[in-house]
Amino acid sequence: MTNNAVASRRAFLGAASAGLFVGAAGCGGGGGDEVVLYCAADRLHAEPILREFEARTGIRVRPKFDTEATKSLSLVGSLIREADAPVCDLFWNNERGGTEDLAARGLLAPHRGEAWEATPERHRDDEGLWCGFGGRLRVWIVNTDRMPATREALDAELAKAGAGGAGDLSFAHANPRYGTTLTHFSLLHRELGDEGLRAYYERLDDAGRVIASGNSAVKDLVAAGTVACGWTDTDDAYLALEAGAPVETLPVLLPGPDGPAPVCIPNTVALIRGGPNPGHAARLADYLLGKEVAVRLANGPSRQIPLTPVSGPLPEDVQRFAALARDAVPLAGLDPHRAAVLAWLSGEPTTGDAA
Repeated sequence: MTNNAVASRRAFLGAASAGLFVGAAGCGGGGGDEVVLYCAADRLHAEPILREFEARTGIRVRPKFDTEATKSLSLVGSLIREADAPVCDLFWNNERGGTEDLAARGLLAPHRGEAWEATPERHRDDEGLWCGFGGRLRVWIVNTDRMPATREALDAELAKAGAGGAGDLSFAHANPRYGTTLTHFSLLHRELGDEGLRAYYERLDDAGRVIASGNSAVKDLVAAGTVACGWTDTDDAYLALEAGAPVETLPVLLPGPDGPAPVCIPNTVALIRGGPNPGHAARLADYLLGKEVAVRLANGPSRQIPLTPVSGPLPEDVQRFAALARDAVPLAGLDPHRAAVLAWLSGEPTTGDAA
């Protein structure tokens, strides 16, 4: 985080705590009984939850969704452009990197509700600027008609490709500029640095890489046997499994403090600084972060992992995901690596490995 960003964040938080900003617990603001939500989560999973909130509260939710390929980064860009005259009240992001970028720019408002208090520290902002919920694991999805779903088989094919051999592996991942794939590449950059990530990228090219429009498209390519395997999230992989496709999954493992560990990427929710309806935004945030929505997401088609203790029943696969997520790779401190990956993919010069 730059010194200017830190100063901006601290100045805003000081003003908010002094009462100079109409806080999230205040009245609804200028939009009447409505709240404007920018939503990077899949419409399929988000809309039923938003409609239920409307039915219970009488508050109309005006969501803005974006495309599967660009949704997270595109919505972050919109929020940055609108900073001087915010339109959005609440941001439901499908990852946390872009949300942390907004926090560093001083564009988020603090809100510490009951759910924030219950959320583990590693899945929330210390100052209440955002809170995580509904985690998904990054996984290898493997077409078992094309190759065995084992780490040995994957490692062997990647080794052949890296040595210039004629491996049989064909591999897909989503565009690394966006969403959870950007987080994945940011973690790879933290592990490998600039040159190491470029070399790894070339190995994937040698292995027959296909860059898909999104994680759902990766799932479709593997399920159809167009490619042998790929990276996606557990919510997309589950849809292929539920449809009876010949696929199996293996958690992506990256270096953690105690050795190789899974990657768990939460959704995040954050109030927008200066949004026209802060009271309604806080109410919707508390609803999204609540236990009822956590159980609903866990039992729904997205199979998302509760990040707080819940009392409702959880499917066996979500229980397995949750056990893995408890030992997941830390995601804190990825900002410089995220910036380095975006600069590299945009063709901008880099200044060496990120700190």
